[in-house]
Amino acid sequence: MRNLNNILVDLLLAGVTLKTVAGDAFPIEALQIQRLTGHRWSLVGDIIDTTK
Repeated sequence: MRNLNNILVDLLLAGVTLKTVAGDAFPIEALQIQRLTGHRWSLVGDIIDTTK
């Protein structure tokens, strides 16, 4: 079994890491949409929790 342990991914927000364990193979369970406004990314709306 392969597990991820605090893996950094450049495409995610700074400080966000991925982690999986034997019983949970889904490293991303929440997300927030971003929109490019001019030269910056802006967060849009609330965090979407995929576990609900």
